[in-house]
Amino acid sequence: MVNPMMKAIKAAAYISNDVLALLTLAGVIIAVRQRAPSAAMLTFAVTLLWVTAAYGVLQSDARYSIPFRTAEIALACLAVGTAGVYLRRRARGNTMSHP
Repeated sequence: MVNPMMKAIKAAAYISNDVLALLTLAGVIIAVRQRAPSAAMLTFAVTLLWVTAAYGVLQSDARYSIPFRTAEIALACLAVGTAGVYLRRRARGNTMSHP
């Protein structure tokens, strides 16, 4: 890679992958710990955990996990959304109830 723009894109993708992984893990924890999680959300989170564990051990190249990127982004969005709700409630002084 000699193009500076492509180097910058590669670096951003490399860094954002770790952030996405952490947010996805947070989303899985939130989905599993809800009081009454929907069957779809629970299945979604557990399946993503299983696939991530299997691909982490067995995959030879990261590009094979691309089909699961959408699920990772969805759970990361759940984490960000829940954090936003928590921060709004905290600003109002109401942290006792869960989303």
